Amino acid sequence: MKNLLPISGFTDAPHVPGVNMERAFALHIEEDFLTNAGINVGDLVLCEFSRQVAQGSLAIVETPDGYHLKYFYVLDDRRVKLQPASDEYEAQEYARKDIRIIARVVTPLIVLNASDSEWPSIIGN
Repeated sequence: MKNLLPISGFTDAPHVPGVNMERAFALHIEEDFLTNAGINVGDLVLCEFSRQVAQGSLAIVETPDGYHLKYFYVLDDRRVKLQPASDEYEAQEYARKDIRIIARVVTPLIVLNASDSEWPSIIGN
């Protein structure tokens, strides 16, 4: 995943309560599947590597089709649903045995100057 930005090298990385910053990274959004969540192409989201996510939360999930950043729902013992936050895309269902949770989305980040290589200093809403 070329759009992952490790934050451990940034000295002014924000402290976020409840987040292990050693396991955190920023993900640069390159597609428009999160627009209804207020996350647009070019935005960064703060993520934390985790094997568990809450029902209905945004998660990075590995599937046979690749990696997805979508709302995660457990449907039953055998199936999960990945729901995009955009009316342009359909939800996808997978067998639980065929997916792997990679990380949870903590919060969008506001980037003051997208061309800067410095860590964004303001955390979004």
